Amino acid sequence: DRSPSRGLGDVYKRQEEAAAAGECCAQVGMARMCENGTHVAKDVSGAVDWYQQALQAGEPEDNGFEEAFSALCLLASTARHGARDAIVELWREEHIEPRDEEEAEQWSLWAKDGE
Repeated sequence: DRSPSRGLGDVYKRQEEAAAAGECCAQVGMARMCENGTHVAKDVSGAVDWYQQALQAGEPEDNGFEEAFSALCLLASTARHGARDAIVELWREEHIEPRDEEEAEQWSLWAKDGE
């Protein structure tokens, strides 16, 4: 069967399997699908979870790491779906570092708000 829907399902399944295996780039792909509602129901909380997993599993030089970091920071700046809590947790676990003093101050405030 070469129907378009079957092909998309196969792509999604392979992406999900790679993400579940801890591949940073695949996790970012899953996050984007969830965030945008591409091939799945839109689920921004799910996107936050996938971005967080990508940052926990990956290294700064990995494909997708910077994209995950930027996307999660953007969601956090709009206080969406637990993104601020994810940023604080990743920071405390030393998976990420603030890019500048302003960001460090903002994250410190988020950490205090969550206590």
